[in-house]
Amino acid sequence: MIQDLFIKDVNREIETVVKADDIRNVDAEVREYVITKEINEKIGDLFSQYGNTKTVNGVWIHGFFGSGKSHLLKMLSYVFGNKKLECGTSVAHIFASKTTDEFIKADIHRIASIPSESILFNIDQQAIISHNENKDSVLLVFYKMFYDHLGFYGAYPHIAEFEWWLRFEKNIYTEFKEQFLVQTGMEWADARRNYYDPDVTDGLSAALANLLKREEKEYNSILEDIEKRQNLSIDHLAGLVAEYINTKPRNFHLNFFVDEVGQYIAGDETMMLNLQTIAESLATATGHKSWIFATAQSQIEGLGEDLKWTQDYARILGRFKVKISLSSANVDEVIEKRLLDKKKEHIPSLKKLYNKEKALINTIISSTDGGMPIVAYKDEEDFVLKYPFLFYQFTLFQECRTSLASHDVFQGKHASVGERNMLGVFQSVLKDISRDNVLTVPSFDKMYKGIENDLRAEFVSGINNAQTNLNDPFAIKVLKTLFLVKYYKQFLATKESIAMLLIDHVHIDIKAHQDKVNKALSKLEFHSYIERNGHLYEFLTNKEKDIEREIKNTRIEESRVNQLLKELFFDDVLGRNRIAYTDNRQEYIFTQKLDGGIFGREHELAIEIFTPNYEGREGIEVLKSQTMGLPVLRLVTQGNSEFMDDVRMYLKVHQYHALNQMVASNNETRSILYQKLSDNSKRKESLRNRANVLLGKAEAFVNGAKLDVLPRESGKIFVEECFQHLIKIIYPGLRMLGTTAYNEDTFKDIIQGHNIPLIFDSSDITVSEAETQLLNFVERRKKQHERTSVYDLKNHFAKKPFGWYDNATFTLLSKLYKKNKVEVTIGENPLDNNELTDALLNSSQHSRAFIVGQTVYTPQQVTELKELYRNLFDRNSVYNDAKDVATDFKDRLKELAANVSTLLAQSSDFPFVKTLQPFYDRLHEWSFKSYKEIVENPSQLEELLIATKENEYDPITSFINGQQAVIYKNIRSTVAQNTPNSTFVVGDEFNNLVQFLENPKPYLGNALREAEEYRKVLQEKIKTLIKTEKETTQKEYKKSLEMLHNHPELQKLTPTDLDRLILPIKQKLADLNDQEFVGNLRSGRDELSAMVVEALNTAVELNASTAPSLYGETSTQGKHRVEGAPAIKYVNRNNVHVPFPKTELTTAEDVQDYATALQETFLKEIEDNKRIRL
Repeated sequence: MIQDLFIKDVNREIETVVKADDIRNVDAEVREYVITKEINEKIGDLFSQYGNTKTVNGVWIHGFFGSGKSHLLKMLSYVFGNKKLECGTSVAHIFASKTTDEFIKADIHRIASIPSESILFNIDQQAIISHNENKDSVLLVFYKMFYDHLGFYGAYPHIAEFEWWLRFEKNIYTEFKEQFLVQTGMEWADARRNYYDPDVTDGLSAALANLLKREEKEYNSILEDIEKRQNLSIDHLAGLVAEYINTKPRNFHLNFFVDEVGQYIAGDETMMLNLQTIAESLATATGHKSWIFATAQSQIEGLGEDLKWTQDYARILGRFKVKISLSSANVDEVIEKRLLDKKKEHIPSLKKLYNKEKALINTIISSTDGGMPIVAYKDEEDFVLKYPFLFYQFTLFQECRTSLASHDVFQGKHASVGERNMLGVFQSVLKDISRDNVLTVPSFDKMYKGIENDLRAEFVSGINNAQTNLNDPFAIKVLKTLFLVKYYKQFLATKESIAMLLIDHVHIDIKAHQDKVNKALSKLEFHSYIERNGHLYEFLTNKEKDIEREIKNTRIEESRVNQLLKELFFDDVLGRNRIAYTDNRQEYIFTQKLDGGIFGREHELAIEIFTPNYEGREGIEVLKSQTMGLPVLRLVTQGNSEFMDDVRMYLKVHQYHALNQMVASNNETRSILYQKLSDNSKRKESLRNRANVLLGKAEAFVNGAKLDVLPRESGKIFVEECFQHLIKIIYPGLRMLGTTAYNEDTFKDIIQGHNIPLIFDSSDITVSEAETQLLNFVERRKKQHERTSVYDLKNHFAKKPFGWYDNATFTLLSKLYKKNKVEVTIGENPLDNNELTDALLNSSQHSRAFIVGQTVYTPQQVTELKELYRNLFDRNSVYNDAKDVATDFKDRLKELAANVSTLLAQSSDFPFVKTLQPFYDRLHEWSFKSYKEIVENPSQLEELLIATKENEYDPITSFINGQQAVIYKNIRSTVAQNTPNSTFVVGDEFNNLVQFLENPKPYLGNALREAEEYRKVLQEKIKTLIKTEKETTQKEYKKSLEMLHNHPELQKLTPTDLDRLILPIKQKLADLNDQEFVGNLRSGRDELSAMVVEALNTAVELNASTAPSLYGETSTQGKHRVEGAPAIKYVNRNNVHVPFPKTELTTAEDVQDYATALQETFLKEIEDNKRIRL
């Protein structure tokens, strides 16, 4: 029997799902753990770096579900935490014995010598608050597990912080628990859960009061206070961990082992970043003595739709320097070693069996079109390792289970990633065949039993019903197999591939087996347990069958069918409602007609498609004849009922999905609807391709005849080619335009007079056939008393029989304009070149711009205008046509106006230019008149402009542009600078200059020359006067300074006081060198008297005092002053008021009287101890 081949009992209890918080089977978990080749290769880097690096802060273990991540994490936590089994054996010792790599063994033993503790937990199980409710839930779990590890109450961080305070800050935690027991009779570990209980709070306060010798009331609210001020943060947590490590022996490590963290943070950027920051902060705070070991699913992206995988998740992975990836090969090896390890005595017989039957096995297993590549046994050793399982079953079952999980088939939280691992399923299969003979192999359907209890009922109710109703065990095996491969799209479930999966014996009769499979498939399809799509079969859940039936019964309106056909043929195949005509590369818009209906706006041309949905398609001759005389291209497609069936099915699925997507009651329904919508997208793409083929092979009719156009693979190319024939027939007038493609630049260049080869030559005045059509249209409307706007013109020639596009019509109009055959006006004003260009480019102006024939002027009028041109602008016009001369005249007026404006801008230097303002206004006004007004009013223009130009503009221009302007500016500068000195100068020169500057025409006659002479004389007089006044003033200042130096009062002063006392006078003397105004020089002499008096009085005051001087020096002169003698004070003669009744002296008596009064006044001043400065 098969069970006799194995070393270990196949029926023994194996914990197939390793959980982080399960410590019941530690001994078995450790001893049964397998270090596979893959793990052996990948853990070497981890063990070698631990404890020897300052760059590593974590380990990231990832792989698909069932790959052994949790088991490895748990083993690592035991190894790094120096855990020992009940027998006393070190886990590290057992773990090291499982590898043959001596370097890894040495590293494991080294790690075992490092004092460490491990905190192992499943983050989802330990979460206090849902991560949907609190984005800090990752941090809270780390707090909880850290505090729990210390024996604190981590579920409530404020209680744990209180306990931390007792243990690490007060060092009374043990005493507190004992005292609390005394006070309350309760153990603190139990009572703290109900910390809000008054008995607990009273006991806590009493215990603390006794231990800390304080009042009980001081601790009544200690827990509440801690909770209020508590500020949980990543930095705070890292600091606590660092403090704890510092209480331990040297080189102590504390590591966190976090299971299934990938699923927990999936889709949440904030929690991702929190995990990253926790890892970094722990490493920094502890000096890399606290690592995070984490596990995650390789396909975690399926759990979070909003997960920015390539950025945020990759950034987290970057923070975990050591990465261990577990693949399916790891699972295969675990199964082989834990479950399928053979007894040595049976290995030779198994090898013999393989060598005998390998050809047959490879034949019956490989002969399939299942789509999935089948890789045979590598050799006899591989056969022995995997027996009795077939080589493909490991990979196929893993892929099938992954696909089932992705469709939410499994029960429970995180059902999408499954709960059972591969080991459990394969043990279940092995138990099932354990009593069979060695030629038996497990058929793939047996895998179903291993996951049956984990499946959601709504997905497998069909299998349960079939087991009850069909009474056909083999059909049930087929049904289970189809269920397993249902969502694995790489496996093609054909009759042959299904038969291959159900092989259960090496010597099976393949033909009989295939027939058996075919009958079972037919039965299952008949009873609607499965569906067939071509040669492929698919398992149907009950819900899928109900939805399929409801979709087929959905009613759709025929208008929606027509709309979809319009989208397929016009929007998808043709793409746009306009097609370019190849001769001129211009696009022509068309009406979209389909099966007799019109879609969108109507245009002159039309494309009408008759689809397989049109009932009158058989009357092909009628459809052809109906196009006679109409501007329509009619396309009749071939009949195709299958195409229309798919069109209606597409609409039914779309409508059913729209009605039910928001009311889908469960995940299965939503999944089915999603799949239906996905299939419908593929159906839509198929319809597009088939519509393209139908259109490319359609019959095309124009003007009552079938077009001789060969079918095309591309419907778009076929229609575009047929459309060329329609344009040529409907628009024969396009011939007049030739093959030139006109654009906006074409008519803009023509209006500006630029020659364009083969299109426009300014010297060519002949009128083409197309231009004649425009002239005739304008003239015809004129005879009918109708004005022709640009809008009228472009609309008329856009229609049949012309079909001219706007740029072509505007080009023809521009050529007539340049040939002076027409002009365009807005209001009564003909447009010039720029105005016409703007009008054509602005569609809002088209209805306001009217086309009229060119006015004809006599040669005499043209001659008069050219004569005026020559007189006004001092040049000859190069044009001969009245309009051209007038336009050129306007351009020259603008130039002249610009020159006058430049002169007016210099009025601050030359005030007399203001007289040109009226001249500028007239130039500006006439430069914007119509060319007609210019031609028709030369006499008025001559009267307005010629005299002013000759008498004012020309002389002023000559004056300002010559040396005279420099002289004029010098005169203005001399007058402005010397106005204060003018009152002191004898002569009329200054007044003569002022009068000159007030002259409105200083540029005429000898006025400027005379003024320049006055300026020179005035300048010399002022220079002489200033020199004389400056010398007189300086002389008086020097004389006063000399007097002060020799004055007795000043000689008594210290040198410092003396220098600072006369400093203002010396500074004033120095300033006289730069003074250029006579008035300031004379007032400076008046100021001198006051300054001298002030210096004398200050000296007297200084000499009268024995205190320190004003400048910090002590004078001894005052010590000799007679006590009580009045102080001397100096006054200026001019400041002494002499009372006298008369204002002037007229007689000798008056003189005597004034002398008497003066004497009395001066004597009184002397009596008052004043000295008078004369």
